[in-house]
Amino acid sequence: MPGTSYLTATDAEGIRQAKRDALATSIALRGAVSVVLSRYDESAGAAVSLSPQMVLVTFANRESSETSNLGATATYRDGTFRKEVPFDVAVGDVFRLSNGQRGSVTGVALPDANIQAATFSLDVGTR
Repeated sequence: MPGTSYLTATDAEGIRQAKRDALATSIALRGAVSVVLSRYDESAGAAVSLSPQMVLVTFANRESSETSNLGATATYRDGTFRKEVPFDVAVGDVFRLSNGQRGSVTGVALPDANIQAATFSLDVGTR
């Protein structure tokens, strides 16, 4: 029947807990990465760095994309940051990884089971 739910509140909480456990397991196996996001602040007239946040980083399982302009080609790799809320992240935030690669946040999803996800594009080189 339309509108009928077969999940109880206990079932729904069990699913949310399983998602949180899966994130914790992934972090334990892969390790979390400290990321410092920067965001433009109109009152300061410049980008302001936010506090470091420990996140799980995953990369998309597809080829890097390339963008050409004025004879130079930049290569980008897409990925996702995941963290339990609160996660201070917004579209347009920029970051730099410990290896010097720079990237920007391209999307932020609504939290699901208290887990926030943000997609990013990482500049992996210019030639």
